[in-house]
Amino acid sequence: MAVTRESAEAAASMLAVAFGLLGIYVICFRIFTRNYRRAAGAGREIRGAAAAPPIFIFEGLDETSIALLPRRKVAMAADCVVCIEKLAKGTTARLMPRCGHMFHMECVDTWLRSQATCPLCRRPVVDDRVVVVLPPPSVNAEPPIQGSIAAAVELHRRYRQTATAA
Repeated sequence: MAVTRESAEAAASMLAVAFGLLGIYVICFRIFTRNYRRAAGAGREIRGAAAAPPIFIFEGLDETSIALLPRRKVAMAADCVVCIEKLAKGTTARLMPRCGHMFHMECVDTWLRSQATCPLCRRPVVDDRVVVVLPPPSVNAEPPIQGSIAAAVELHRRYRQTATAA
């Protein structure tokens, strides 16, 4: 098939329309993202000062918190979704208190050191995440503790002591 003047003009006009539509898309995208960033940034200011994001103290559980979780003898054979092996009848398994799922103790203990949720349903194993708002540091302030619920409770205790002393 030979290229004629009409076919060349048609191809050129289709290319021009495609580039025009692409240009309109890019301009709209830029306007949208700029407005979105402005709107998202406006909510962060409190009384003219930028607010710090909340501090989440723990991600996983410490050994003491893990040891306090209930254990049960397995009544019926089930599957451990962490290691994908059977929970044999009569073995001791770790029971998640909020959802009732059971896992091999070794498997779920390793999981809980990095995640504070059930490996199967992702429900929190203990109370929801602890958000600690620290007071301004003083000259004699002890270094903050990080890592577990016990650490969050200790930070809260320190805060209440400094608040009542002042």
